[in-house]
Amino acid sequence: MDAQTLAEAMKKYPCAKLEGGMYRTCPVRLSFPHLFVAQAGTNDDGTPGKAKYSVALLFPAGANIDVLRAGAKEKQDAKFGADYKGAKLHTPFRDQGDKGHLAGYEEGRVFISANSTQKPGVVAVVGGVRSAVTDPTLVYAGCWALVTLRPYDFTNAKKKGVSFGLGNVMKLFDDEPFSTRSNVEDDFGSVSVTSEVDPASLF
Repeated sequence: MDAQTLAEAMKKYPCAKLEGGMYRTCPVRLSFPHLFVAQAGTNDDGTPGKAKYSVALLFPAGANIDVLRAGAKEKQDAKFGADYKGAKLHTPFRDQGDKGHLAGYEEGRVFISANSTQKPGVVAVVGGVRSAVTDPTLVYAGCWALVTLRPYDFTNAKKKGVSFGLGNVMKLFDDEPFSTRSNVEDDFGSVSVTSEVDPASLF
């Protein structure tokens, strides 16, 4: 996406607190979206976890996420107290640099992982009409979207703190898909190929 289009979208769709305790992000890029089929995971203690719908939300440089931080802090204070002095609490806000080896993650920018046992609604606007998305290939790692979230507190055997539950997703824009697959030319471009080589002799 070009810088001007992104800047206009960020201004038009800032992070916001919604009625009923939900929050909406500004435009974010989706990473590892599992929005149509729940994926089974592993709990912190190593036991099998419930199948969940999930996605990582990559915020662009300069994104103002103060309203999301305030929502998480409010939930944290309500559960653990504003002056909590125990073990370090889990925070949902992470530096993309922690996963800098992955496509799309950049040092100094924030990402949030959100999940839910309930299937999110996924919509897109086409021709001025907002419609449900039923084709999973249309909402891919690298596209831009608005996402609704709900902060919640948790305590388990390994850690305690605040995370965000996944609400619904509205796709905004297409962009270059994230991919860890290598390019075929990069893999084989240096291999000399002539009509005199018997492919069977290479194995």
